[in-house]
Amino acid sequence: MSQPIVTVEILDRLVKLGFTDEFFDIVHHFDGEPIERHRKYCLEHTGNFQVGGTNERTQQRLRMVLEAYVFGNFTSPKVFRYLAHASVIEVPYKNE
Repeated sequence: MSQPIVTVEILDRLVKLGFTDEFFDIVHHFDGEPIERHRKYCLEHTGNFQVGGTNERTQQRLRMVLEAYVFGNFTSPKVFRYLAHASVIEVPYKNE
């Protein structure tokens, strides 16, 4: 089970690195939801995310993007676009 606060922590780290709503839109399952709205949702969510659910999958994708960016020693936020697309290939929006 994934805890919503973990998503908030990942988002906070990503934003400090230059991750924007543009890149979040690729990773998230709702088109056009800004980071701040999802962050607020996570802070208000009191339980764990449903196993295999959309929010857990979003958290998985965000974690992949963060880890790839950090461990790849990337410095340009432009790389986030490609990492975001790669994360969706690895963890599709719906269980496929």
